[in-house]
Amino acid sequence: MSPLLLGPAENPHIEKYKVVLKQFPISLQKHSWSDTEKDRLAKGIKQQYQEMLIKDSMKNGSSSGDFSAVDMAYALTNTGGNFEATHEILRSVLPLVNWDYIAAMYLPGRSGAECESRWLNYDDPLINHNAWTACEEKRLILTVQERGMHNWINIAVALGTQRTPFQCFARYQ
Repeated sequence: MSPLLLGPAENPHIEKYKVVLKQFPISLQKHSWSDTEKDRLAKGIKQQYQEMLIKDSMKNGSSSGDFSAVDMAYALTNTGGNFEATHEILRSVLPLVNWDYIAAMYLPGRSGAECESRWLNYDDPLINHNAWTACEEKRLILTVQERGMHNWINIAVALGTQRTPFQCFARYQ
C-alpha cells in the first residue's frame, strides 16, 4: 500500500475546488507574461495618463466649455500638455488607472486584476529588483518588530527602499 494513502482524509473543500477548476479553467491557470504583453501594459498606462491630460485640458481649455481643434493643438504642443511621463508621474496616477480598460484594450486574455498585480509587483520601473543588502534586512526586521506583521504596505513604505509589500513579506518569511 502506498504511504500517500495512509494520510488524513481529503479536505472537504477539495471537491468544491475541483468543480471550480472545471467550470473556470482559464481564469485559474497562470501563464507567463511575454515581453510584448509587458510592453503593452506599460503603453496602456502611459496612454491613460495622456488621456487624463487631454480630458483635463478639455475641461479647462476654454471658458465656453467648447474644445476646438485649436485648443487640441495647443494642448498637444504647449509645455503644460507635456505627454511624456516620468516613472514618478506614472506612479502618482496609478490610483486613477482603469485596469479593466487596459486589459480590454491592450491585453486580451488578461484581466484588469492581473494587469494591476503585474505592474504593482513586477513591471513598475521604480521597483527595487536588486539583491537585498544586509542593512536593508536589518531595517526590515526592526520595522516589523516595531509595526507588527499586519500591514506590509506600511512596512514597505517605512523601509523606504522602493521594495514592494510582497518583496518585504517574502524576504521576512
